[in-house]
Amino acid sequence: MTNVTYLLGAGASAEAIPVVDEFNEDLKAIKNLLSLYLKKNLSDEAYATLPIQLQENNSVLEGIVREFEWLLTEASNHKTIDTLAKKYYLTNSEDLSKLKRILILYFQIRQALVQPDKRYDSFLAALFNKINSNLSIADNIRILTWNYDLQIELSVKRYLNNSISSIKTLFQIFPNQSSIEHDVNEIFDHTKFGVVKINGNAFWSKLSTEKKSTPTVLDTYFGKYEATASIIGRALIEYNYLFYNSAEGDTFLKMFNFAWERDSDFTNKYSGYNGNLNIAERIASNTEILVVIGYSFPVFNRETDLRLFSSMINLKKVYIQDKNPDRIQSTMMNAFKIFQPPYHDRNLEKLFQLESNVTQFVIPYEI
Repeated sequence: MTNVTYLLGAGASAEAIPVVDEFNEDLKAIKNLLSLYLKKNLSDEAYATLPIQLQENNSVLEGIVREFEWLLTEASNHKTIDTLAKKYYLTNSEDLSKLKRILILYFQIRQALVQPDKRYDSFLAALFNKINSNLSIADNIRILTWNYDLQIELSVKRYLNNSISSIKTLFQIFPNQSSIEHDVNEIFDHTKFGVVKINGNAFWSKLSTEKKSTPTVLDTYFGKYEATASIIGRALIEYNYLFYNSAEGDTFLKMFNFAWERDSDFTNKYSGYNGNLNIAERIASNTEILVVIGYSFPVFNRETDLRLFSSMINLKKVYIQDKNPDRIQSTMMNAFKIFQPPYHDRNLEKLFQLESNVTQFVIPYEI
């Protein structure tokens, strides 16, 4: 079978998670939503109607709103949140962990409040196979994604009522708990479908309290999009527990690692990054058909992209799906030797297939 690899960027989740240019505004919208439940902004009668979790932890909510305000102020001086994160990394600032913490909370709340991008649903419906009552995806398909959201996992959850953690394990979505505890090069099966998140993952999974695991806000409230107050109340309790009252939060920070974080200090603090990139490079080396969806190849990702494209020795065809696919093609041809003579002697018009219709994900006939 032909090996097909999807390379996803922010545009692939745009129906659920705002793209880069709109992200700060949505961060502000979530901050404003949280502020609505502050005691100081409510009458006594309205406050009394809040879920008990919000009433008992209103001081925690006040602190979280301040953290969102801090991040919005810091982000206003930079083009993107990712740029701000890289500044903190380059300057060895402890604020990098704080930024990640807030983003993890943002993604938990945002994804609990809205349906997953419906294009993943159509995509999975087309790719799923049913074997002995179990769902699987063809062994010749892989996904590399720069997105640290949970759109893939939540879309799978529509078909399987499993926890997000178990979905990650079943479908080899890395990083996951196993990739923190083991060498990912030993546990990733390259003969099967899998997903590698190049920037890691902004999420938290089951909490362990009193020697038992508790489902988290996303597992509990997935599909209950009208339960806004309950979602926020549950999220702030879990956030407070993880990042202020236990060591478990460190595990989830380890899963959220930007691709450019790779000095020795980082590797010692956040195990798992190098293994993720090694897996991605091996997937790239086996890639024959590449499908690029919603990814613009920003300059600060270029070093990692160069490593991936330098590994694509078997590449035969590239599908580009974007509102402006010709612009993406131009960037790729200028940035990567594999698309320049004498490295590639084929007619580039035949090598690239451009698709500007973004209503559903491209599924190449080669699959």
